[in-house]
Amino acid sequence: MHTTGILKKDNGTERAALVGKSKGQNRANKTFINASGVSLQLGVTCSNFFERTTKQTALEAAITKILVADSSKFGMVKTGHFADIDDFDIIITDKGVEEKTLMPIRKIEHLQLFCV
Repeated sequence: MHTTGILKKDNGTERAALVGKSKGQNRANKTFINASGVSLQLGVTCSNFFERTTKQTALEAAITKILVADSSKFGMVKTGHFADIDDFDIIITDKGVEEKTLMPIRKIEHLQLFCV
């Protein structure tokens, strides 16, 4: 399900123009969210402000919230904060994240971490 129904062909993101109209109307069992930055201190961020609203709406509408971010995103911070790490139920990343970065994440009781 696309949260807005409009997919931008140039970069594969969704346009947020209709998010306000559909906010609160859509529901999902699971939502998969990507990020440009994942920081323990400053949260989960993206570089495009229009994506921030779409991602926040998708998070609000889902039962299970899944963050998908490769190891290069950890320690990065972009301008558009849309969630904190503990807002997610599951994080999926690759094996390239340093253990010292993962240790505090592993301590979040409800959060499952998969390094594949």
